[in-house]
Amino acid sequence: MKKAIRLTCLALAAAMVVPMASCRSGGGGNGSSQSIRIFTYSGDEYAGAKMDSVFQKIESDVGVEISFEGAKSENYYTKLTPMMNSMDLPDVVWSDPENSEGAFQRWADPTQDLLWNLDELLIGNEDRYPYLNKLVYSDQYKNIQYYGGHYLVPAVETKTAWAIYYRADWLEAIGFVGEDGKAKAPETLDEFEEVMSKFSGVNLFTDANGNPSGQTYGISPNTYNYYLNPLYGAFGITPDWDITDGGEVSYMYAREQFKPYLEWMNAMYKKGWIDPTFNQNTGDTDRNQWYNGKVGCIMTNGEGHMEWVVANFEDANGADKVIVGPPLLGTGNTSSLTGKTLGVEGERGYSDWGGDYGGYAITKGTKDVYKTLDLLEYLISPEGSKLRLYGIEGTHYTYGEEGNIVADLDGRNSERSNYFGKVKDLDGNSVNAGLHGMGSRFGYAVDWDEFEKSGKIEIATDIGSLYPKYGALVRQAVEYTKYLQHSRLVNVTAYPSLVYNKQAEVKNISWSFVNKAIIGTANLTSDWDGMISDLQKAGYNDIKNIIRETAQELGIIG
Repeated sequence: MKKAIRLTCLALAAAMVVPMASCRSGGGGNGSSQSIRIFTYSGDEYAGAKMDSVFQKIESDVGVEISFEGAKSENYYTKLTPMMNSMDLPDVVWSDPENSEGAFQRWADPTQDLLWNLDELLIGNEDRYPYLNKLVYSDQYKNIQYYGGHYLVPAVETKTAWAIYYRADWLEAIGFVGEDGKAKAPETLDEFEEVMSKFSGVNLFTDANGNPSGQTYGISPNTYNYYLNPLYGAFGITPDWDITDGGEVSYMYAREQFKPYLEWMNAMYKKGWIDPTFNQNTGDTDRNQWYNGKVGCIMTNGEGHMEWVVANFEDANGADKVIVGPPLLGTGNTSSLTGKTLGVEGERGYSDWGGDYGGYAITKGTKDVYKTLDLLEYLISPEGSKLRLYGIEGTHYTYGEEGNIVADLDGRNSERSNYFGKVKDLDGNSVNAGLHGMGSRFGYAVDWDEFEKSGKIEIATDIGSLYPKYGALVRQAVEYTKYLQHSRLVNVTAYPSLVYNKQAEVKNISWSFVNKAIIGTANLTSDWDGMISDLQKAGYNDIKNIIRETAQELGIIG
């Protein structure tokens, strides 16, 4: 996968040839200023955006006034659903259909007349909305469909790897180093075993103040099991729901290949290498264990989490104590723990399966649907993408001698905080500052130059300019995208709502079993069969049949 490391003046100039969407008439837009309400995750925290010059330029360029509403993830649909039911409709709503408990699927039902079918707006309107057309109907996202139509502008997925972050100071303390005497990251399951064993014990290390570390462990996994995907692939486990070479639908947690992985994890647990309270971890709990010097590594997103994960670690432990390791390789050797084959030789844990995680829907409550589309088009256009990535030329960035962009980080961050930074609004309330603070919830900037080369929708990023402090770590994490594995069903959403409801139940059953198997309260023989039986009772076979039929209809399989 190519990385957009540096943008040149030539590439940017070429991108800017396309006229701004909002300057065109047609399709019902009247060119007047419009107030647009956007309901998004934690949208109620974005009052600080009004102080952001980039935000103000977006409003001015498109001719709109934007206001944000929202709620945190745990209360999101609790707040949004009554609004949709009462017809108090925002203009734009963010939704993650997989986690909406069927709410989004109900809203997209044409008989409800709540959401615009984008096909009615975009097809035949390619001149006005060239980039929305390229995004929505791209090979990557064309199968995000409901009721035979496209009701979401997909949030472009990150291209960064889910990598393993290790404490470099602990690796050096246990002698796991390269020829230069500096910490190296484990590359195989065998090496990971060795490191986990040496990270675990009492007073093996010292904290930032030189005090004994107390009880430490190798890892404290998050109960959201996908956090461990840098391990799975090494056991021959393919991502999530998938189609086998034989054309059958399979589910990762119900595959026979999952048993050796669980046996290995249980062996590490019994040895005391895994935090015994891991099955209580939610949210940032696993990361806090790492920050606080209780575990030696975590598994999380690469570039997307870099600023705040590493910054928080350094705040607690000092700088230059982090190293990023790859998804682990199976060797086929005999495990020192289980006495059985450790993984599949040549197979590697994958970095992420990178499926759809949501997007932006336009409601029938919007006053001028084409003006609302103008905003969404502008935000992903070359002009809007560059603006949101770098800011305003002369204020937030300049051009270097070689035509490269040089970001003024101090200038940018004095006005626009990093993803999770906080500032005070005019009333003294703590808020996220500006659109950069919205991260993926307002769509990542798109690298259209890469699209012209490869036909792939990629996130625009300039590691050298935007992440100078963590540039080496980010580059290493991005490099691990070469191990990215995708299910053949990635971004397929054209299933009846029945599938989503049953998938949620199936996931709960399998995740519960996985966590029990790791701590040893579930038997990998008798209880495994019971888990499979529970999956079948929950509609597992129905899901597989519908998925296969849908994959056939979409031409994914014959």
